[in-house]
Amino acid sequence: MRAVLVLFLVALVWPLAASADTAATLDENLKALAGAAPGQPRLDAAKQVIEIGPGAVPELAQRLIIKRTATQDELRALLKGIRAEVPNAKGTFEVPPRSDKPSTAELDWLDALARQPAAPGLTEAIEVVTLLRALVASRTEAAADAILDFGFRPEGLVYRDECGRQLRALSPYSLPTLLRASQDRKREAGSYARYATFQLDRLSMNRPSYALGAAPNDALEVAMLKAIGDVKHPDAVTAVLDRVDAPSNAVRTAARTAWLAFVTGPEPPPAPKEFRKLPGGKKSKDKMPLWLTYRELADQELRRVLLGLQGSEPAKTLTPEQMTKILFDLYDRRHAEKGDAVVRDAVPLARDGKWDEVGARYDALLHDDPLFAHRATMADGYVEVGRFYAKQHAWDKAILAFDKVLTLDPDGDHAKDVEAELASARAGRAGGGGETVPPTTTSANRGTPSGASSATARKDWIFYAGIGGGILGVLLVILATIFRRRRVEA
Repeated sequence: MRAVLVLFLVALVWPLAASADTAATLDENLKALAGAAPGQPRLDAAKQVIEIGPGAVPELAQRLIIKRTATQDELRALLKGIRAEVPNAKGTFEVPPRSDKPSTAELDWLDALARQPAAPGLTEAIEVVTLLRALVASRTEAAADAILDFGFRPEGLVYRDECGRQLRALSPYSLPTLLRASQDRKREAGSYARYATFQLDRLSMNRPSYALGAAPNDALEVAMLKAIGDVKHPDAVTAVLDRVDAPSNAVRTAARTAWLAFVTGPEPPPAPKEFRKLPGGKKSKDKMPLWLTYRELADQELRRVLLGLQGSEPAKTLTPEQMTKILFDLYDRRHAEKGDAVVRDAVPLARDGKWDEVGARYDALLHDDPLFAHRATMADGYVEVGRFYAKQHAWDKAILAFDKVLTLDPDGDHAKDVEAELASARAGRAGGGGETVPPTTTSANRGTPSGASSATARKDWIFYAGIGGGILGVLLVILATIFRRRRVEA
């Protein structure tokens, strides 16, 4: 009980202490940056901030939006001095005049600012650009969210071009953020979505299928699918449907969740109608929709896929949601048939008592398809696998097999027997490791002398007082750090 309490308190306090420590380190590094000499010393100091690590993203994002003293006019004059592209007060970019000596190299804001002599707003501009680079170095979606949000704050307006450059540098980790933002046409009168779409265009990721294909791992692909589902991205309908039967269980689950967002819930607003120009230059007799909604696109794609799988077109009365259920059932049935074949192929091995090979076949199946529909049928085999390893005193393998039995079929007829065998295997492992199984009779049952009891109580009091003092100390450090940060921000 005492150990559980300690772990709980550590889990509660540790993140706060770690955050306070990270914030203090960031403050020290930024002070060193502010006092560094022009040129390489500034770049070296900036590198210390940039390499602070992905765990510092919340602190970096918070520091990015603090109130600063430099005016927008001072910052514009400074940035134009390094020939940076800076939008005017309305957010419109004004391209700098063509240089007498044009260069094909893209401007590096940090390098250019680091070499500038003292000027109004220079220290703050270097800090902001360095913070943006540090966020990029974290390679996280949260960093992309912070950069994009900052670019559309009043204080981030002059840095919007650099924000876009860093969002592109953060690709593919910034793609979920950009996909989501590209559909937010209400924010900033549509300029927010246009900006995100422009960044996707620059990355050649203007189609969701390209973005999904660029995912280096399942986790990032899942993040993109979640973003697509959140905004019901109409251009992603086909790409999402292509992944509802993906080999990866994580991707398949995320794709199905995103797909259900397309086909369930309220109907999307209908597209506006206009007279359409027909082949030959004539106009349509009636007004026609200018585009298809995501629900209509999903209906078309479902009919196309089901026609290919079933050989006949689905009934016109079927809704997209109903067709989705038919499609998912077809895919799941196909997965179940593959799994059933694996189980059948293991039967001869079971007859020959080759339970280690049976277990390997079952494990491979669960690895490839954790949601195998008939996975409970493997429970009997895993019982024998566990007994096979228990006889060899291979306790870890036996325990794992018995655990799988209870996971696959917790209410099966053999559940109670397996629980007993699992306990026996754990006892065997404890005894085999030189440890003794804890006695079932406690000191309370045998009777405890009052002196021992009071001594234990005193130890408990000292123990909990020590924990309380430690927590109080950590909280004081955190409060001091917060107070110091507020003074800096003020």
